[in-house]
Amino acid sequence: MKFNYSIILTFALVGIYSSLLTGKAISDTIVQQQLSTEVKCDEYFGLFFVDKSISGNNNIHSQINIINYFFNNNKKFSGNAFTSIVSQADKIIDNNYAVVGPSDFVNLRHQINNVVQESAGGENVSYYKLASGVRVNMNFNDHSKFPNNSAIIMFVDSHIAESSETKAILEEIRSSNPSVKTLALIYDDKYMNDAISLVGNEILVHKADDSSIDNLSKTIGWLIDNMCNSKLNNNAPTSNDGFFCNIAIGMETSSDILTSDLYIKERDVIANSLPTIIPDIERVAFAAFDREIHDIHYFGSFQSKDQFSNIVESVSSGSGSNIETIMEQFTYMTPPDCGKMSSFIFISENITGDIVKAQQYANILKNMGSLNFIILGTDLKPSDLAVFNPTSIYSFDFGNCDIDALLNYIQSALTCSTNGCVQPSPTPQPSCSGTTCNVAIAMDTSSDKLSPYYYQSEQSVLGENIVNILPDISQVALVGYDANVEQFYGPGSITSKTMFSYYVNQYQQNPGSSLSGILKRLTQLPQNGDEKLSTFVFISELNTADSQNVQYYAQILKNRGSLNFVIIGIDVHPSDLYSFTNPQNIFKYEPGDCDIQDLLNFFTSNIICSTGICSSTTTTTTTQSPCTTGTECNIVIAMDTSSDKLQQGDFQNEQNIVANYISGAINDFSRVMLMGYDTNVEQIYSFGSMYNKNSFVNNVNTYTQRPGSSLSKLFASLLSVPVPYNEKLSIYIFISEYNANEIQLSQYYAQQLKSRATINFIIIGNDVFPNYLLGLTNSENVFVYTLEDCDINLLVNFFTKNLDCYKESCISPTLPPITIPFTIPISTTTPKPDCLCYETVHNVQLAIDVSYDKIPTTLFGIEKEILNKISNIIPDFKQFAYLSYAENVQAFNNFNDFTTQYAYNNFVNSLTQTNGSRLSLAMKSLTQTTAPNSGVVTTYVMLSELSITEIEASVEYARILNSRGPINYIIFGDDILPSDIAHLYPTNIFTVTLGECDIDNLIIDIEKTIQSSEVCYNDPKKCQIITTTIKPQCEKKFIFAIDSSTQFLDSDEFNYQKKILSQNVTTQIVSDYKNVALINYDVNPYIDNYFFGNINDWTSFNNDINSITQGGSQLNLDKLLQALTNEQLPEPNLTIFIFISQKLNNLQNSIVNAEKLLSIGT
Repeated sequence: MKFNYSIILTFALVGIYSSLLTGKAISDTIVQQQLSTEVKCDEYFGLFFVDKSISGNNNIHSQINIINYFFNNNKKFSGNAFTSIVSQADKIIDNNYAVVGPSDFVNLRHQINNVVQESAGGENVSYYKLASGVRVNMNFNDHSKFPNNSAIIMFVDSHIAESSETKAILEEIRSSNPSVKTLALIYDDKYMNDAISLVGNEILVHKADDSSIDNLSKTIGWLIDNMCNSKLNNNAPTSNDGFFCNIAIGMETSSDILTSDLYIKERDVIANSLPTIIPDIERVAFAAFDREIHDIHYFGSFQSKDQFSNIVESVSSGSGSNIETIMEQFTYMTPPDCGKMSSFIFISENITGDIVKAQQYANILKNMGSLNFIILGTDLKPSDLAVFNPTSIYSFDFGNCDIDALLNYIQSALTCSTNGCVQPSPTPQPSCSGTTCNVAIAMDTSSDKLSPYYYQSEQSVLGENIVNILPDISQVALVGYDANVEQFYGPGSITSKTMFSYYVNQYQQNPGSSLSGILKRLTQLPQNGDEKLSTFVFISELNTADSQNVQYYAQILKNRGSLNFVIIGIDVHPSDLYSFTNPQNIFKYEPGDCDIQDLLNFFTSNIICSTGICSSTTTTTTTQSPCTTGTECNIVIAMDTSSDKLQQGDFQNEQNIVANYISGAINDFSRVMLMGYDTNVEQIYSFGSMYNKNSFVNNVNTYTQRPGSSLSKLFASLLSVPVPYNEKLSIYIFISEYNANEIQLSQYYAQQLKSRATINFIIIGNDVFPNYLLGLTNSENVFVYTLEDCDINLLVNFFTKNLDCYKESCISPTLPPITIPFTIPISTTTPKPDCLCYETVHNVQLAIDVSYDKIPTTLFGIEKEILNKISNIIPDFKQFAYLSYAENVQAFNNFNDFTTQYAYNNFVNSLTQTNGSRLSLAMKSLTQTTAPNSGVVTTYVMLSELSITEIEASVEYARILNSRGPINYIIFGDDILPSDIAHLYPTNIFTVTLGECDIDNLIIDIEKTIQSSEVCYNDPKKCQIITTTIKPQCEKKFIFAIDSSTQFLDSDEFNYQKKILSQNVTTQIVSDYKNVALINYDVNPYIDNYFFGNINDWTSFNNDINSITQGGSQLNLDKLLQALTNEQLPEPNLTIFIFISQKLNNLQNSIVNAEKLLSIGT
């Protein structure tokens, strides 16, 4: 990737002085803010002072992490990047003030190492000598070296010695270099006063946080905004050059807390002081509130500052205070020019109930721009507003001197924009000569889960954006739905885009949501011959009680064309829809400029026309005999599944990007190979195993994280990948961890691959720098993904731009038709044959190694234990074949030979070991099995002995098996390495050793890699059997017992239990939260509050978790188990999880009660 963004930095690492400076105790009226302006600057320079006091050194890695991220991840800014690093600890290290040029990561790392290696100093830090050195050695007015946008940035993680002397030097630097700013980063609030002593104002202090990519980005954003945006830092913003700020002001007029004098003071500040810093009064909205909201003025209401002042001064006070009303009102505001909106709410009264009810609007306002509070008086504390997680909080004490500080705060907290409405880039409309494109759109009008903001966004995107890409407005049907099916406009009733938009805006929200009702109504649309119908359903709520009808109508709509869902809001998860309706495509829409273009692409890509292909270009193939010409793209995607550097949220982001965005750039999923890698290469889904987006997305979501990261093993596996039709591969590798040895080991394989593949890297996180990978690929094939929403389009463009496709090749007419990427496929030239019904099948075959040459008796016992546990995860024993082998194939049980778990377990228990190991014979036998259907066959081969002859003799059989489905190898012992069988077409390779056997994890891996497939039937009798066979549903019940004792658990460890449950007990595990009981215990058990039937959903489950607190010191497991045995517990399928922190004595009573509980569950 070419680095077109730039930063100029200087880092300073500072020594420590032992004298102690006693700072004032910090009150809780602390400003914590994050600026999110989008102001660009061509160059900016950061001089970092790194704190290496004793306490500062504890955060040294965090400080360096922030510096690294600052240097590497600022793609919303452009310019030239330069760096200098100097430090002062026991001695001064100035690195000769050498400048590190753009992307010169080697020298950057070298200079960082020089400063990090200095030992820590005393308890306090002094920046006096370092500031003096900067004054002498750095001439910021020399713009050949230093840009106009410069800042001295000081980490303050200890008390400051010589603060007044240091501040004088810093002020001298600023006076002689007016463009230089001074900023401070703290980790602990107790050092706020020390930081202020250096920079002079608390709005120039930010609380640093690198605990997640999102928090790290906020810290970097705050730094760059202050460095680059002189309009926000020094003077009032102007509206020049497209820079504008939309401001919503909420004024509390309650007399409950504020005296009349203080109220008049508040009103005077808003009316007369605030306008002095407002650049454009027409971009101001205002509302006053006490018990009720009043004096509402929307954007554009004020024509002059005098008018604004007069209106504010006319507002009278009342009683009460309702923060919910003002926040809700602000969500209805429409900022001009689609810009961001800065909400500032003046408030004095703490009414807890209203704060709780107002939480639902906080995220909406932050998504609209920023949410800021100005506290008046002493009744309300910043901690009372912490539930909103606001952008910033400021405490105003009504002093005359505090007015300037308040105005400075508001200026700095503005969230502004640099351009007007973000219009989606032109999306080519499908042009279908002689075609008919029938589209049905169901608009969600429910008020149950859809807030007014989300509902207005739905109306807006339909009426203003989607309307412009519909191929033929006369062929569009529009309907709204909630508990009922609302006004229905059938095909032909809408004759213009204006009419469509008008109808969209006429719908009103109502309670309820009936998915089956709307799907049923859509199935009643008239059908003209074989014309296809593209159905798009917006959905915010899913009711599982109506699943049978939903599935029935969904299948009808899919058979008629396509069924696509647009999720809006936060209540519906894609996995819920897949299990419920198995639609062709799902898009999760978050209101905002970034998502509009993606939603338009989603619509355009999934509109099916009855004849030909609606496409933005004429790049589709035409069917000929015996072959056609076109473009074929063989794609390999390697997902980083390591947990070493990749946080869980970032890993989920990686999955989301691949499943929901990159998938949109793939036209033929049968030509995609998917794999994951950490310590080993995991779960390879080979070419031909995926035929649609649905199967691709499902496979992406099977991956889980594990420790370790072996890039070299991944490259070794890539080298053995079979290339369809000997055409080039386009390989995309996600990477989060830097390991110099692994990169060096991978270079050999990379060189071998380059002749038949293009290797692309997508860097996640900040541990890997692009130049580290230049020995494996070219710079233009490296992309740094910052995990920000607006980066998604850039990543998808990178993916499509680097596809190395083969053109003008002969394609067998039996293959799925191929289209050039960059087109918008609406239908295919060879439609999927109509099926009367489908059956989901799981064909599995297993080869068991019973040789004693390399498997000792103990390990063979483990192998048999694994084999017995495998019986619990086989979906259907009629679709299961297995054999054992050593010198010969000992026993061969084809599909349908033994159709019960009992028969299989008896077979396993009767196995005995013998000599020899003929892998080739086992592989040959596996190729001769006869599956009971035409679905994919998943193969598992256990092996223990390295024989080059046998491996070579197995290659052709492996190729045959690979054509039937994935092949997975399970290695026992240490005689064989994964690399030894890399050319046997492995999908996954698992290893089992005597010392490191983790049976449960292996079983989980095997279960995840059993591949399902859909088999098409046109036999009415067969379909009658399939559709009337009801598979038993396992309704799982859970009890989670949290250890709330205090003797061995501190608050962090106690909260960690709750975090585990909150993050893992999701709807993917629990189908009905009324089947979940949440209890806690210490000296006594506490059962009644959240027992079975009392928890409604995931949200209430999390709220209940958070309400549990620690209690007694000791722990009494006996009482807990006794109490559970006395309860009327649901049977069967009950699983009990008990957290425990203390070693317990005399477990006899516990054992007796545990045995009783075991009789009804686990």
